[in-house]
Amino acid sequence: MRSTLAGALVLSMTVQSLAAAGIAAGSKVSWRKVWQLPAGTTITVTAAGTSPQSCYVLLADDTTLRVLSISDLRLALETVKLLRRTAAEHPASFIAGPGTALELGGQVVLRSSGLSVAGKKVADYDRVVQTVARGDVETGAVLLGDAPVHKGMEGSTQIVLVAGISLAVYLAIYLVGKSMK
Repeated sequence: MRSTLAGALVLSMTVQSLAAAGIAAGSKVSWRKVWQLPAGTTITVTAAGTSPQSCYVLLADDTTLRVLSISDLRLALETVKLLRRTAAEHPASFIAGPGTALELGGQVVLRSSGLSVAGKKVADYDRVVQTVARGDVETGAVLLGDAPVHKGMEGSTQIVLVAGISLAVYLAIYLVGKSMK
C-alpha cells in the first residue's frame, strides 16, 4: 500500500515538474526561439496538405518568418552554395522591393519578379522567398522541423525540471524507507 502511494507521489511530482517546466503533450513552438534562429539555418517547413520542404532561414520578426526555398528547383550545386552563403551572410538582401535586384556572381539574379540563372527565369520570387506567418507556426498549421527550436531546453527550464525530479526521487526514497521500518 505504501509503495503504491510512493509511486503515485513520484508520478505526481514528475508530472508537476514537467508542467512547471513548460513541457506538455502538444506544446507549441516558442516564437522567441524561431526569432533567434541564425540566418542560413536549415529547417524543414511543412504546411498543412503539402510535402516537407528543406529551407534556409532568412529573417524572422514579430509576425513572420522568411525562408529561402530552393531545394526542389534543380539548381546547380554552385548556385545553391552561392544562394545559401548569401542567405547566411546578407539575409536582408533577399527582401526584394520593386525595381531592386540582388546580383550574385553575374549569373544569378533575384528580383521582385523572380530568380534568374544565366538569363533564364527559374522561379517566381514568392516561390524562392517564402513567408511563414507566426500564427500558422504557433497553431501547428505550419510545422518547422530540423530546427533548433525543437531541441533542448532553456537553462531555467532545465533547473526546474531537475529540481522537481530530484525532489520526487528523494520523497520516494524517503517514503519507501519509512514503509520498510
